Amino acid sequence: AIPAEPLPGQPFAGLAGLLAEIVAIEAPVHAEAVMERVRLLRGATTLSAEDRSALAQALRLAKSLHGLTETGGFWSAEDTTVTARDRSQAAPLMRRAAMVAPVEVEAAAGAVLTASPVLTEAELAAAIHRLLGLEAAAAPAIAARVAGLVGAGRVSVAG
Repeated sequence: AIPAEPLPGQPFAGLAGLLAEIVAIEAPVHAEAVMERVRLLRGATTLSAEDRSALAQALRLAKSLHGLTETGGFWSAEDTTVTARDRSQAAPLMRRAAMVAPVEVEAAAGAVLTASPVLTEAELAAAIHRLLGLEAAAAPAIAARVAGLVGAGRVSVAG
């Protein structure tokens, strides 16, 4: 639990431990999503700029103290197993394409192609979009990520 006192006044090692727990459960997770989880835990309507700064600093400390890694704004714990997660019931922030790590899109592609190995690039992108339960506006971004995966030879699609 997070004490009611302002976040900048709390021991950063304690905040780093809490953030490491959140990351371990939700990895790979965007830093914004970690901050949203803290906001929810505190029962606050918003986080101040000072709170956000303290949390960013605590995340960096968690990297040293708890072995977290950060790639492209997404945080993971050691030995994170990436699986595609359905976000259809999540808060709107979490249903945006920007909140989905590229490695999770790749994991979703693997899951979809295992179930249906002969898909076009467009069909694969649509299936990943549905699997992840993202908002409608996320479809073009997912299609672009799939195109990148196909272009890099990381996934294979039909014709």
